[in-house]
Amino acid sequence: MARMSKAKKLELAQNSSDPAELEKLADDKSYEVREAVACNHNTPDLAFEKLSGDEEERVRRCVAANPNTPVHIWEKLAGDLGGQDEVGIRSILAQNIDIPVSIFEKLAGDEDKNVRFYLAGNINVPVSVIEKLAGDEDEGVRANVAENPNTSVAILEKLAGDEDAFVRKFVANNPNTPVSLLEKLAGDKAGQVRGFVASSSRISVAILEKYADDKDVFVRTSVAGNPNTPIPVLEKFAGDEGVDVCINLAENPNTPVPILETLAGDADGLVRINVATNPNTPVSTLEKLAGDEVEYVRNGVTRNPNTPAFLSDKLSDEGYQTKIGNATNPKCWDQILVHLAGEKDKWVRKNVALNPNTPVSTLENLAEDEDEDVRAGVAINSNTPVAILEKLAGDESESVRSNVARNPTKR
Repeated sequence: MARMSKAKKLELAQNSSDPAELEKLADDKSYEVREAVACNHNTPDLAFEKLSGDEEERVRRCVAANPNTPVHIWEKLAGDLGGQDEVGIRSILAQNIDIPVSIFEKLAGDEDKNVRFYLAGNINVPVSVIEKLAGDEDEGVRANVAENPNTSVAILEKLAGDEDAFVRKFVANNPNTPVSLLEKLAGDKAGQVRGFVASSSRISVAILEKYADDKDVFVRTSVAGNPNTPIPVLEKFAGDEGVDVCINLAENPNTPVPILETLAGDADGLVRINVATNPNTPVSTLEKLAGDEVEYVRNGVTRNPNTPAFLSDKLSDEGYQTKIGNATNPKCWDQILVHLAGEKDKWVRKNVALNPNTPVSTLENLAEDEDEDVRAGVAINSNTPVAILEKLAGDESESVRSNVARNPTKR
């Protein structure tokens, strides 16, 4: 291996399943090669032993994150209380869903709050550990327990009474929080908590109607963005002075056309962008926004699935953002996509390669593109013919070959 190029060693370190080969690469002078070995799921125990003591933190981080690292090495890393580097490694270990209960329990008592924070967000954390972390002295740790989708209702009920609003708002945001508890939190004194309640898809219309007059702008903003908010309430927000309220109102798919027409003339560019992308916006308003002075607004028009072909054509050469918008729009005219496939910018060409409406002849051309990201886009496109996929299956780029394997047409 001494004469092997670094690029070849990296490829082997990432993809090899040969234990002897990986053990040799674990001693390579390049930390990038050693890091790749540490991340490889086929790495043998002996190599993990070496790499767990590597001088480079990023190598040891991969050892901590690897699901196949031997338990005794995880235990060693969990008990390493050295400097700040070790805190980072224990934090990575705390996020590993494959660690055993004994290590979960050990990390729950870690002196560093960041380690406990990441542990609290681990979806496989045992009930006994999550109960302990729910009483942690740090509000960030308790908040992560409140946000964890596997936290029990009993613990959520306890955290709903937490002294810190930062914790209570994540209880309101948890998908497992029962409606009865959401209704209780609906009367919370903190606006940030009521705002999270207002954004819930499970909150009642009665509470949304009540929140329409809330003094806190964050609450009204959440109501304006909730797709379940009744139209009379949305109409009430049309004259709201809060910019964020108008931004969410412009984005809500249920906002009535007359309000969208009014918001199309709003002074705030983000409001106009959301009007431009809203599927309810009428063609007459999209035509108006197609001439907006802000390119991102015009780009929004190209992204709208209801934008007529003549408008997309008009905007096809306007600027980078509008080109990207057309390239990603599944209803874009195929003539425009053919034109954009010849753009110098690879990201425009890549989005054309991904577009389900791109003609087969154009996909054939893009399959020969000099840039691997573009070819990878062709490889994952569900409309790419089998003949092209078979050709790309032998591409020199791993990402291209990987996308061919993932393409639903090949399954």
